[in-house]
Amino acid sequence: MLILASYFGLFAVLTGAPPDFCGNSPAEAMAARCLFEANNFAWHHPFCFNADQEGDWRHGPWSSDLEFWREHDSDWDGVGRISNEEAFAGQIQMVWINTLQHRRHCLHI
Repeated sequence: MLILASYFGLFAVLTGAPPDFCGNSPAEAMAARCLFEANNFAWHHPFCFNADQEGDWRHGPWSSDLEFWREHDSDWDGVGRISNEEAFAGQIQMVWINTLQHRRHCLHI
């Protein structure tokens, strides 16, 4: 918990913005001019957004493996495929991803 508090304090000092700057919904994030990062599936303050890293995630060598689903079945297989374009728009509250994508996310960050 202390690490998290330290992170948010550092965020506020470095950007001059509070940790909740992007709000609690896609509409609030867009109104605050935050940018959606597909790798973390979260809205970020413009100062914290890394366009090169996001471009690598969306269009780089691993991008062909990106798959998003609305839910999963009892075998944990994805159900209700979501297009990358829809997922990248940042309007969906929660998505399911495959294990390969999860591992690549961890390597990417």
